[in-house]
Amino acid sequence: LMIELVPLDVTRKIVMTPNILQMMHYLDADKSAFVEQILPFYFDFHWAQEHVLGAVINDPLVIVYALHPELATAIEKYVTVVTSGVALGQSIVDGADFWQRPANAKILQQIDAKRAMAYIVGGLLTRDVTTIEKELDNIATDLERLS
Repeated sequence: LMIELVPLDVTRKIVMTPNILQMMHYLDADKSAFVEQILPFYFDFHWAQEHVLGAVINDPLVIVYALHPELATAIEKYVTVVTSGVALGQSIVDGADFWQRPANAKILQQIDAKRAMAYIVGGLLTRDVTTIEKELDNIATDLERLS
């Protein structure tokens, strides 16, 4: 059984920005209302901690990847989890095959961030993904974060 990992460096490519949130409001105010209520907390957190104007939305990307694995590229490597000491809980990827062990994990390396965001927004608003991608193109300045 191959474990599939979606590391934080990949999920950080999926940022719900204020412009995307406003776009959602314009497309469907009723369906975007809940997201509009919960995101200010995350906007504030990411700004205070990292000066990121938006919210990194890790969990929705995992769902999108599960439904659309073709959006991602991955490598298969041996991974172990540290169980003691200062690195407790950290995943160690044997990227150079130093330990000569068979791969036990598929680790995402890249994601089609624009398409993934279109699936997330489309799912929330029950809209066609291609239509949402076109709308995302209309706010192209936000797409710099999605590339």
